[in-house]
Amino acid sequence: MSEMADKVEVLSLEVSDRMMGASRALCSIKFSMDMSSRYYFEQEYQNDWMDSGGTCAFWGHSFLRIVVPFLDWEESQSARFKALVDPRYVLGASIKGKPQHVPEEEIADRIESYSTNFTWSNKALYTWYKPLGILTAHEGKHRVAFMRTHGNKPIAAWVDEQNYPAAKRIQLIEPARRQDEWLALLDGRYLQVLQRPYTSVALLREYGVESFRWHQLKDLPPEDLVRDAVYQRRLHKIQETIKETDRTLDLRELIDAVPVPESVNVRLNLLMLDNMRFEALRYARWPGSLLALGLVARLADGVFDLPVFTEAANGLFGAAFAMALAPMLMEWRRRKST
Repeated sequence: MSEMADKVEVLSLEVSDRMMGASRALCSIKFSMDMSSRYYFEQEYQNDWMDSGGTCAFWGHSFLRIVVPFLDWEESQSARFKALVDPRYVLGASIKGKPQHVPEEEIADRIESYSTNFTWSNKALYTWYKPLGILTAHEGKHRVAFMRTHGNKPIAAWVDEQNYPAAKRIQLIEPARRQDEWLALLDGRYLQVLQRPYTSVALLREYGVESFRWHQLKDLPPEDLVRDAVYQRRLHKIQETIKETDRTLDLRELIDAVPVPESVNVRLNLLMLDNMRFEALRYARWPGSLLALGLVARLADGVFDLPVFTEAANGLFGAAFAMALAPMLMEWRRRKST
């Protein structure tokens, strides 16, 4: 006896309208790619985009993992539940067949079954990345395209809820040079390369993630050192495994692996402080004021011919030049550890 969907509600994605729009757009792209799979140039385009060879559509999870960094970073303890799922927010995969391959006389029965039947013989199992408002199909991949083609009626599915890091924990790092990759930083420590940066940035910005340049972030090792490590470990390439750690660079390990020699003296002046901008024009008004007062004292000396004005002018000139040179001449050295 079939387990029907009489008392099961349509899954509410619980994200903003803008996030829903971004997720729906990404699923539409995947649907278009699925419909173009198995054909000559269309398939080769997908193989290029996925950086993997194939003869059909790719799994929704494989597609999403290329777009979203740290996709499976969080663990989920929620119990599996039944829901009616809008196919416009599911990443499916038409691997063995497409909607047009279903005989006309079977369409109505399939729609009815896909939208009501929760039995194991007709089971759809979807992973819901709740914060992103998007699902990937594990079982029931083909019916996503089928239901999209035939009116977007919700799919009866079992759902696994999966978490995703909050937007404030992630920072996108824009490359300073065109040949460098976009990066994603989690918790100020874990680094991943954005394989499809413009798609990823468009999606994650709707999620609330902000973009920065490397020099705008604090407590990070030198950018060149990090990018060299990325290339040495080939993290700029799509990894064959699905473990998040296999595509992640731990910056803390990188820092610990490169200790600063005790014999090296580090010198800094005001103009060399990281993440700080010296307000030169604002600072210039102080030596400029002293210089102006010195000129006034010099003019007064010419008028009144008093030694006190000469001494004052010389003192003001000296103070003005000393203050102007101070930012460049003051230095700090790293204190030696004992």
